[in-house]
Amino acid sequence: MKTKSYLFAAASALMLASCTQNEVVDIPATKAIGFGTYVGNTSRAAAEESTVENLKDPAKGNGFYVFGSYMDNSAEVIVFKGNDDQSHVKFEGAAWGYTPQNYWSVGKPYKFAAYGPAAALDNGTKTFSYDDNTLSVKNFEAKGDIDLVVAEGNAAGYTVADENATPEKIQFKFFHALSKVRFTFVNGWRNLVTVKVSDVKLTGVKRTGDLTTTGTLANATAPFAIAHWTNQAVKLENNDYSWSDEFETQTTSDSHPYEYFFIPQALEADQVLLSFSCLVTNSQGSGPNIGGGAGLPVDVTVKIPVDVVNSWEPGTAYNYTLTIDGKLFGLLPIEFDNIQVIDWENGNGDDLNRDDVTE
Repeated sequence: MKTKSYLFAAASALMLASCTQNEVVDIPATKAIGFGTYVGNTSRAAAEESTVENLKDPAKGNGFYVFGSYMDNSAEVIVFKGNDDQSHVKFEGAAWGYTPQNYWSVGKPYKFAAYGPAAALDNGTKTFSYDDNTLSVKNFEAKGDIDLVVAEGNAAGYTVADENATPEKIQFKFFHALSKVRFTFVNGWRNLVTVKVSDVKLTGVKRTGDLTTTGTLANATAPFAIAHWTNQAVKLENNDYSWSDEFETQTTSDSHPYEYFFIPQALEADQVLLSFSCLVTNSQGSGPNIGGGAGLPVDVTVKIPVDVVNSWEPGTAYNYTLTIDGKLFGLLPIEFDNIQVIDWENGNGDDLNRDDVTE
């Protein structure tokens, strides 16, 4: 289900600054380069705020990294490198900031880009093209639980006309660059039958890729296309994705999600496999005779279908629902149902729940 996105400017102001010692003298703080943030491809203010809060999360590095440069005649002067402490914007106390400060050079045309969360610093090689206004990320690896959001400043650039001007903050609009994929397991047995799912694993997924942004994200109203991701590849080692948590329930229709972030990619038939171990027992002493006998675990492998969804797009969330019942054990053919394609943040916060989707 697709919903129309809208933009919501976050109230948080990011004060970024750095400069040489000579430039610091007698320059008021109002001349410091400043940034604000909001999230582009989202449909709820709560979801947007959740993404901003994730950027603040210490477990994810607290903040994001900024690229910035200006042209001095025909020479590009880099002021934000995008990979050092000075470029790392953090949320400390009640405000964003970092040191040392950086101030506008009057009459110079600046351009900017950013990526986050900060935990993505060493994941791939990031560069910024002043001429194209694009951010490139080479050999990025989707590690499961870390998102990647990217932003560009206005392609026309930013210039402070004179020393008496009060520069406005640059409003970064972040877009989710990865695909968010959820596999929801639903208990299809009656009450008092215990279902336990464990050792959930996904194989055959392309794990690395290269991203180049559009150059026009500052004015975009929708996520960029999958074509901006290239060179997607399956990693030769450590290619499987696995979840350590178990799903155990005696309540019919109870559900549990397994969710990760993935490289946007085309899906090939019979290539992406979801496997898990399933244990079904009956507390009243009788029930389904599964595997070698009642109560013995069964290893199950199913193929991710491509007839409804044949690619995972950037900035989009997918939910595959699998009902655990007799279909998984040869009583009826295995079928996926209720595969949903929805806007990235169409749920409460960063997660989706049963109330957020139309069945």
